Amino acid sequence: MKKYNKKIYSFIFLIISVSILIYIFYKDLFINKSESFENYYSQYYILAITLLIFSIISFKLSKKFLTNITLSLISFFFGLYLIELYLSYNYHYKQKKINIDLKNYNQLNKFDLYLKLKKEGKDIVPRIDPNTYFTVEVHLNKKNFFPLSGISNKETLSCNELGYYSKYKSDKYGFNNNNSSWNNNNIDIVLIGDSFANGSCVNRENNVGDNLIKDDLSVINLGFPGNGPLIELASLKEYAPRKFKNVVWLYYEGNDLKDLEVEEKNDLLLSYLLDKNFKQNLKDKQKSIDFFLEKKLVNIVNKEHLKKDLNQNMYDLLVSKEGKKFDFFRFIKLYTVREITINSFFGIKLNKKFEKIILEAKSFASENDAKFLFVYLPEHTRFTKKIYNMNSHLNYDQVKSMVEKNNILYLDLKEIFSEDNFDAKNLYATSVGGHFNIAGYKFLSDKIINKLKE
Repeated sequence: MKKYNKKIYSFIFLIISVSILIYIFYKDLFINKSESFENYYSQYYILAITLLIFSIISFKLSKKFLTNITLSLISFFFGLYLIELYLSYNYHYKQKKINIDLKNYNQLNKFDLYLKLKKEGKDIVPRIDPNTYFTVEVHLNKKNFFPLSGISNKETLSCNELGYYSKYKSDKYGFNNNNSSWNNNNIDIVLIGDSFANGSCVNRENNVGDNLIKDDLSVINLGFPGNGPLIELASLKEYAPRKFKNVVWLYYEGNDLKDLEVEEKNDLLLSYLLDKNFKQNLKDKQKSIDFFLEKKLVNIVNKEHLKKDLNQNMYDLLVSKEGKKFDFFRFIKLYTVREITINSFFGIKLNKKFEKIILEAKSFASENDAKFLFVYLPEHTRFTKKIYNMNSHLNYDQVKSMVEKNNILYLDLKEIFSEDNFDAKNLYATSVGGHFNIAGYKFLSDKIINKLKE
């Protein structure tokens, strides 16, 4: 009977460890569709496999030792859940009221709004970002190219963080510009970056590019949401006009290094870094790009599991925060504890290729007798949350050191936002996250103009 009781403990450990490993595997390869095990989930694989090994060894351990280990683990996790409960209450649910009128907030997700507008006869498409090419519909691309833009000359549905869905008419290459912008013989600024460069989630007249244009500057905006440093370098080399005076590179600390970890696994994208003269000549392939992206869109509409790319709406998150709803599954998964421990200290590190990419972009600008300005954009959680995943922030000093070491013109918004009496929260769309609001994009454009004038 004693032996039987001992085995029960071991079987429980085995079932738990196998269940955890299966869950991590499912989240990694089926939900996030990772291409390898060398990613965000690697530390969780290590933890799950360690538990699995221990559960197997436990069949050989004495009952007394196994009982002590079991009681220690129960006490440990009980303590963790007490900490999680305290942190969740104080830093996620006990917070100031959200300063947005939710009664007038567009509650539709992007996919449903797109279908509604199509039924009304609108000629519109949802914004399809280059980074989605990593996960789905690769088989639809028969010409074997990597698109770096969206569908051209189309009214494009972007995103909603301020209560309305922003839209823009894409240019002849699928970017967020007026077609007339390409007619200038000598462009003042080529804007490179991710969603902050693109202008998510405000209309064109309020984004960075158009604020610069209002100051009598000519601008080509090559930004797209989800872009990481390698896609940004590729966009610069593919679409930069013949003559330009400045390259303004927006670096976002929240996910640029994480994006690079995915991008560097793509041989075609890597060619832009390894081969100075490599190009796909995408300007000449816009018809093929449009055809591919339109097929991709049809595929998304017809396949339920692909719709998550379009099911985006800040409303649900705002309602949960406004109502201070307790998220049971978040609590069970020790979300806050993991955010400030595992995710903070064992996450994304500064990639060696990052410096090479920045230097290649700077060299590209210099070869065209242009300036290169590196702009550091801080993650909103530095200023909107009392507790947060610090991993992306921990790379700040290394990025700054790399830029200064290479004598790169540098604009540091993190430093500006951290000044005494400066309330950076007023420049973001919501108190729970998101991009800049209208004032934030205007602030950024003003700082860029002042820096280029120095």
